[in-house]
Amino acid sequence: MVDVGGYRLHLNCSGSGSPTVVIDTGWGDSSAGWGWVQPEVAKTTRICTYDRAGMGWSEASPQPRTAREFAKELHTLLANANEPGLFVLVGHSLAGYTMRVYAHDYPEEVAGLVLIDPQNLSTSGVATPQPAPKPGKTSLPALIARAGLVRLLSGVNQRPAAAGSASLQSSLGDPRWIQTALDESRGMTEGGAQARLSQRWAICP
Repeated sequence: MVDVGGYRLHLNCSGSGSPTVVIDTGWGDSSAGWGWVQPEVAKTTRICTYDRAGMGWSEASPQPRTAREFAKELHTLLANANEPGLFVLVGHSLAGYTMRVYAHDYPEEVAGLVLIDPQNLSTSGVATPQPAPKPGKTSLPALIARAGLVRLLSGVNQRPAAAGSASLQSSLGDPRWIQTALDESRGMTEGGAQARLSQRWAICP
């Protein structure tokens, strides 16, 4: 757990070598989803996975959940944990926005960029970006989850989890996860706009 300015984020690094692979998960997921991948990558180089604020083991952030804020938090996390670059940034789905912004804002730290099923940067059919609000305190879905209804209706702990879905399934009834997921969804259009402005970044030779 590493302090990034009044709240702590969970970081898990293993292996040795350079460049360091840094993985950010998709919307609603945590670093546990990469539990099978990390040990394999660690055989050849250093690898770090982490949980965005409010997800997994990380504490919540008071800042809007946008790609630029995610990138800033990740940059502070790696610096405060004394993890030096260069980094190969791996972004899955929503995190594709984050890693594009990170590469744009901190190019001297980045050796490469890997995007896995990233969010589309096309402006076709995209809603006009709305400023992301600061995280909510307790939404109606979070209150329903606090009462245990989401866990009951979703059947969590009533059937075995499919391979690779255990970390997500275990979060379904967690009010904190639901609130953070809602806050992240409210920041998607602004995060997408930030990523589109950052997409000219090119991998250095």
